Amino acid sequence: MDNMNVNVNRLGMLLLQTGVLMLASGASSSRIRITIERIAHAYGFYNDLLITHRALTLTLLNKDHDPVFNSVKRTDHLGVNFSIISGISRLSLNIDLNPCSLDEYENELDTITKVPQYKFLLRMFLVSLAGAMFCLIAGGGLIATSVAFLATMAGFFVKDKVSGMRYNPYLVIFLAAFTSTMVAGAFSHHLTGNNVDPAFASSVLFLIPGVPLINSINDLIDGNLLNGLLRVVNGLIISFMIGLGMICSILIYHL
Repeated sequence: MDNMNVNVNRLGMLLLQTGVLMLASGASSSRIRITIERIAHAYGFYNDLLITHRALTLTLLNKDHDPVFNSVKRTDHLGVNFSIISGISRLSLNIDLNPCSLDEYENELDTITKVPQYKFLLRMFLVSLAGAMFCLIAGGGLIATSVAFLATMAGFFVKDKVSGMRYNPYLVIFLAAFTSTMVAGAFSHHLTGNNVDPAFASSVLFLIPGVPLINSINDLIDGNLLNGLLRVVNGLIISFMIGLGMICSILIYHL
């Protein structure tokens, strides 16, 4: 597409919005870079993209490599959402094959971001069921598995509600881990004839920062050292807050 027919400022802001959505949804740096480059090239522009842990800096260049757009956009924490990542990837492929107008691009992007998530109760049930199954795999009996289900449910409920209050995300992780292990510890404290220790450990597994740690390895392998190291540190802090929540429960119950 001839870049003279495109509003470069609007295109730049749409590209920044696209990249920020991917970053906030848990995409790796390389995937964001490839997607932005693919869309920019489809509209006849080159791009320079700087990706940091919480923001994107984008410069668009015309065919003569003269800068025609430069801006920075900060991201909010949305949480892992693979539907948004895969939807934007499909959108970028479609634009690459058949460039559309910026109005159509914006409408498609809005459609992707407005795809409804699973209902809260369904998510809470499935996450709790996963925690119970981890407990079962770890050798827990029927009672321990039931305890893990309830403890995971309590922690997930606290995590979801406190996250909506815009508290520090690390504090949210601590409170969720503390709640889960407090519930599991209460049963362990009273059901002395049953071994519910596997429930205590498995009730916090839903908090494990799998995506940040996986993305950190991808970034380090791809040469994005700064982002990789930041994501490693982020994952380690989350792990530390999980452990801190568990330790507080252990000290309270003298387990």
